[in-house]
Amino acid sequence: MMTPEWHPGFIVIGAVKAATTWIQARLQDNPAIFMPDAEPHYFSSEFDRGEDWYRGFFANRSAQAQVIGEKSADYLAHPLAAHRIARALPQARLVLQLRNPVERAYSDYKMFYRRGTLKGPPEEYLRSMDNPYPRFLEDGLYARHLARWYDLFPREQILIYLYDDVTVQPERIVEAVFESYALERFPDGEAPETEWTYADPIGENWGSVLAQDFSNMQFVQKGMKSSGFRGPLPNPHQEQKVINLHRNLANFMDGMGAPTRLELE
Repeated sequence: MMTPEWHPGFIVIGAVKAATTWIQARLQDNPAIFMPDAEPHYFSSEFDRGEDWYRGFFANRSAQAQVIGEKSADYLAHPLAAHRIARALPQARLVLQLRNPVERAYSDYKMFYRRGTLKGPPEEYLRSMDNPYPRFLEDGLYARHLARWYDLFPREQILIYLYDDVTVQPERIVEAVFESYALERFPDGEAPETEWTYADPIGENWGSVLAQDFSNMQFVQKGMKSSGFRGPLPNPHQEQKVINLHRNLANFMDGMGAPTRLELE
């Protein structure tokens, strides 16, 4: 059975208090990606509301949206979320950001304290799980939670990065999340054979700039053997970069005469 087109193709599953709202905001900056602002929590605490209720979160997506996703940071630690997602969305890419468990627990405690949900000092809740809020410590048991997800999803469908990376290389994280959705490699031995069409490299129509890109050919070949490859079309993120390049190039060349051919050694 085919997955309905409104279903998310990727899900940010956690962890709670690990800057998942940051990655959501960065992804929403791309007009090709639609993510509802609110966390549905459908596959965790709101599952009994039914699929029609879940569909409502994606009803207002724009016509520009080519990729649909959602974020519910409690999915990682919820005991049933992995199984429910595996049944409903077995091909979904899963994005996970991990934070130092101690820092994560304290940040979670502070959120509850600011809300007035609890009044006691942190040691009442962070010394053991024998308290009304075991989630402070339970949610940081990453190995236990990941075991459930790895039992149900291939490792290549789960992108994991660290909270600390946000301050070091934030843009690279955003690109990695998008690329993890855009490309899905075939399993070993199942990649299709590539059919090559050869052209004379000194022909009149041979682009002189393309000749400089042969050093990158091994990566082009790998990309063509990805199950995400649907022909020589850029994903929206790449396409925007190309558009910006041509716009800047046109501005630079304005009034400077026609471009000249490069002399190749």
